[in-house]
Amino acid sequence: MTNMKHCLVIAASLLVVSGCQRRPLEFADEGCEVRFSAGGLDVSGVATKADVFLEAGSTVRVVAYRRAAGGAAPDLSKDTYVDSKTYKVQSDGTSMVACDVDADGKEVTGGTPQGMELSNGTYDFYAYSPARKIETDNQTVKGIANGVDFLGCLKSGAIINKTSSKVELLFNHKCSKVSFAVKFADELVGTANQGLELKKVTLKGMVAGPVDYTVGGNLPVGVGLAGNVVEIGVVDKTTAGDHKDPADATGATEQISLASGLVLPKGNVAAVGGDKVTGEFVLTMGGTDYTLVAKDMDLTFAAGNHYKFTMKSNQAVIELTMTVAPWATPTWGTDTDLGDVPESQFTIGAWSNPAWGTDGTLGDFLEASGGGTIGTWVPNTWTGNVGQ
Repeated sequence: MTNMKHCLVIAASLLVVSGCQRRPLEFADEGCEVRFSAGGLDVSGVATKADVFLEAGSTVRVVAYRRAAGGAAPDLSKDTYVDSKTYKVQSDGTSMVACDVDADGKEVTGGTPQGMELSNGTYDFYAYSPARKIETDNQTVKGIANGVDFLGCLKSGAIINKTSSKVELLFNHKCSKVSFAVKFADELVGTANQGLELKKVTLKGMVAGPVDYTVGGNLPVGVGLAGNVVEIGVVDKTTAGDHKDPADATGATEQISLASGLVLPKGNVAAVGGDKVTGEFVLTMGGTDYTLVAKDMDLTFAAGNHYKFTMKSNQAVIELTMTVAPWATPTWGTDTDLGDVPESQFTIGAWSNPAWGTDGTLGDFLEASGGGTIGTWVPNTWTGNVGQ
């Protein structure tokens, strides 16, 4: 009898162990791997419209939170962190596969990256690119600097189960884009001067960075200080007479030189304090460098906006204008903008009485640097917050 009882105890114990072992298997059967995409694809495989399409090879970190019971909206202070995985965007610009990354979000090869697997439920997905290291609070990303196209996304209330495991992530830019074009008519850039090029653009009074990012939010709007300098890289140079400005209906040939860069969000002086922006534009012509300095520009650089500066010269004046438009404006071809996207153009100022030559002693401009100076800077005045 005693032996019988002993056997029954052992059998009961085995049943309990067996039951505990079965639960994880049942839980795994209920879950599935989540398939993420950056934007979406239609039935023909063509990318559909999204805020931003990522470049092939971009890395993305996806952070999953389970919504708190009764929660009507995402709340990082109440919701429960579940998992974090990193991915790489494929050549179609939308589909994503799991990858390993280093602390800066650059892909690391040689491992066996795993995608995200979740049990059935409703989740909030916080994603950002590049897939930099996330801090131990599973919310903070440190070290976002000027020059980085940092993008973010919040996919709220996604239902995950075996029949619904695809999640589209629509990203938006968290920094600002700035670009510069220098346009001079042929009569100002003749063969004697051997063409004009934009050599360097420097902006002073910017946000220094780096700054921290909280998933699902925006980068902080920073204060610009005179000692904070951002250099904008020149991306294209042309020679005189071989480029036609597509915006010029007359078909006149103009010299165009371009520069483009990325900057952290900046508030205007009235709102956040700090210093106004000074821009320095170094032009090269006929072997001589000339510097145009634009001072006292109370500019705002808002996240997701594209600030397009244009310097255009005639015989009497060199004018600096700025056009503000959403960065993600869809474009087709090389010279046609599509979509009903509002743009705002401002005349920032002008350099009066320009005097071009080759001896490097031009005009009466006092803020001289390099080989020469051009004219006198006269800032324009405006009301309101330029750049929002």
